[in-house]
Amino acid sequence: MESYTHQLQEEKELKAVIRGMPSDMPPQQIVDGLLDLGITVNECRVMINRKTSLPMPLFLLSLPKNLTNKDVYNITELCYMKIIVEILNKKNGPAQCFRCQGFFHSSRFCTRNPKCVKCGKPHLTRDCVKPRDTEATCCLCQGNHPANFTGCPMNPLNKPPPKPKVNVWQERIKKRKEELEDQRQ
Repeated sequence: MESYTHQLQEEKELKAVIRGMPSDMPPQQIVDGLLDLGITVNECRVMINRKTSLPMPLFLLSLPKNLTNKDVYNITELCYMKIIVEILNKKNGPAQCFRCQGFFHSSRFCTRNPKCVKCGKPHLTRDCVKPRDTEATCCLCQGNHPANFTGCPMNPLNKPPPKPKVNVWQERIKKRKEELEDQRQ
């Protein structure tokens, strides 16, 4: 059955970014250091630069939502190093699924048929054999751009705003007032 769902608010995790650690530091060492401070971590991984594919001196933490884990943002020292812990910056605009390329949901909870972001065909993007030198095809509008292009006409950010709603009763009252004024003159 093709569908998608959303994660319950109470099941969502805290996301935090640690700055100030060397990129070659093992994530398990960070997890152990946080455990010593009473903070439980579901996942810790080094963040990768999208353009250069090189590791950055940033670590992404996924933590269960509870009162003690919210103190992670107050930590200034970890593993004998000065650090800064920040909230993960959210992207502007609606979420886009990596599986079906639909909007307002994520691939983690999607069972729809896959669509490739590069060629628009019905397969997962990781299985795509399209050469780099050929142009991408959008599966949403069949344009010559990838499906995650923010300028795509099917992206909800690019749709024109809806027309303002008209209150029929206010329009009737306004029309009656105009008719009465015309009769008086």
